[in-house]
Amino acid sequence: MPNRTLRLCVVLAFGTLALCTTGVAWAEGVYVPVATSVVDDGEFNQTRLLVTNEGTEARRFRARFIPTNTDGVPPEGDPIGDLISVQPGSTLVMASVAPEGQAGILELDGAPQLSFAAELVRRSASGGIRTVTPIPVVGLDQVANAEEAQEILGLGRSLDGETTDVGVVTFGAEPAQCDISLFRADSGQVAQTAVITVPASGHRQFDAAFNILGVEEIALARMNVKCSQPFYAYALNHKVEPEDTVFLSPATNASRRVGPGAPGSVGILRLNGEFFRSTLDEPVFRVPLDNIQPGVQYSLITFEFDMRVERYRGPLFNAVFNFVRNGGPLYGALFIRGDRNKTILDLGNEREVQGPTNWSERTNYHVEFTYDVAAGRATLLVFRGGEGGELIQQVTGGITNSNVSHNGQGINLIFGLSRIFDGAFYPPLNWRYSNLEVQAFPLE
Repeated sequence: MPNRTLRLCVVLAFGTLALCTTGVAWAEGVYVPVATSVVDDGEFNQTRLLVTNEGTEARRFRARFIPTNTDGVPPEGDPIGDLISVQPGSTLVMASVAPEGQAGILELDGAPQLSFAAELVRRSASGGIRTVTPIPVVGLDQVANAEEAQEILGLGRSLDGETTDVGVVTFGAEPAQCDISLFRADSGQVAQTAVITVPASGHRQFDAAFNILGVEEIALARMNVKCSQPFYAYALNHKVEPEDTVFLSPATNASRRVGPGAPGSVGILRLNGEFFRSTLDEPVFRVPLDNIQPGVQYSLITFEFDMRVERYRGPLFNAVFNFVRNGGPLYGALFIRGDRNKTILDLGNEREVQGPTNWSERTNYHVEFTYDVAAGRATLLVFRGGEGGELIQQVTGGITNSNVSHNGQGINLIFGLSRIFDGAFYPPLNWRYSNLEVQAFPLE
């Protein structure tokens, strides 16, 4: 799967770090954080950034430092921050991304050909590397929605030196209220639930959390976090030996299982996280539905994805997707027009179904489309705010092509548009697509 524009955040201060990615009304960029040079017995920690250019031309990214515990929403107007160039096929290593003596977040906004990684490096007093702890890059599917909960497992403290730092990163345009609860392995709660305020698109962290609470020894504890804005929670467990330091990401719930999927389906195509951002260089992205088997007809195909609408391009329609067999026919296509709040669902053979809705700029949506051959209907559902959000649009119409099959040509989902067509249909530049899931059911 191609690597598209990332949205990540790594926050590291005084030995504590966090990561995150954007996707709602969040600041524009990826975030790699940033630690002060924490000194301990002459040794110190640094956050190291690695940036790889997968393209064939030099690409640039913009870096903006946001101090800890400050509002991270970017200012209006021209972009700010330093521009850094990465040569084609090369990897740039930034040994320390923290300004001298400061902690915070480094906001990165770069070309989709760039990939980012981060590490916590512990150095000796002489500057030699003692240990390297990987910091996971967190995708959109790992960020919790507002009022959802994340569980962090494996926290602890011991009398011989083990400590745990905990923290939260938020991604809303407004300050967030977060509830943090700590529990022992036997389910007993440690102290009362802490209610904290986190700046807009900001972060808070608490070093040696159990020390603060006066807990001398605890093992296999867990943390439950819930916030009023989208967020990512984390912990950093420091063992007695520095090389045993572990970054603790949110636990995976059993409901998020993966596999060949729904009963009766031939399989599921999944693209987790952000898989496409429409740009001038790459305004369109094709997804071949390889699970559509030649010679087999299908009675039902469904797909769903998350979409971030940015600014509208042009005065008329922005193309969202095309669902089509190579060489025809067109099964379905979605176009939206912001100035008149109009949705057009093109079902082929000049059959269009229209409906009004409020497609707001700089807003996240979850889109579901069902092409039901047996019922002869196609249905579009649109939810504001992502999956589980408010249903704001339902458009249903009769299909015009009942033969849903590979037919030797292949079937594709096409996101975006290669160029402006007929002076009316525009590529959705800078719009972002993520978390695609497709299911296909063979005709019985």
